[in-house]
Amino acid sequence: MQFTPKTEKQLSEARLLPQGIFPFEVIEASDTKSKKSGAEMIKVKLNVFASERSGHVYDYLSNSFMEYKLRHFCFSVGLGSSYEAGTLTARQCLGRQGYVKIGFEDGKDGFKDKNIAEDYEIPASETPPEPPEEVPSLPAEPPATTSTEVPIGEAPPALEPVTRATDAQLKGEEPMDDVPF
Repeated sequence: MQFTPKTEKQLSEARLLPQGIFPFEVIEASDTKSKKSGAEMIKVKLNVFASERSGHVYDYLSNSFMEYKLRHFCFSVGLGSSYEAGTLTARQCLGRQGYVKIGFEDGKDGFKDKNIAEDYEIPASETPPEPPEEVPSLPAEPPATTSTEVPIGEAPPALEPVTRATDAQLKGEEPMDDVPF
């Protein structure tokens, strides 16, 4: 048997997905709590479809850390209204699809290097409008206006008499010289 020898690093890199943005599907999701802070979070297992193969990437969604990822995930998979309502469950995440930005994390404490979900891509159709940075303020006092009300006890201003065109004038049978417009 003949083969090309590889280093441990080459073998490790070969099992990882390349860096980039790829489609994914949530194949597992569970409600859990952080061991360090006790914060609520959702653990998701993503099946990521890279150009030539697929692989699994785990991610943790929480409002306590990496808040931008929670927002981006929700809008990426069509759960923007749940995000805006401030509630999300693992059950809502199952089967959802979107795009994820895949990166690498060096191995720690005896663990191998691994892929990570750096962020989620929001499609243009799901992008929520951002609030304006500066909200215009109303003036302290309303602007002065001229009143059209007639004070009590005074007669209203006189109106000019209006003459109406006759049917014959409208048909062009009589001149309309006396029409005021």
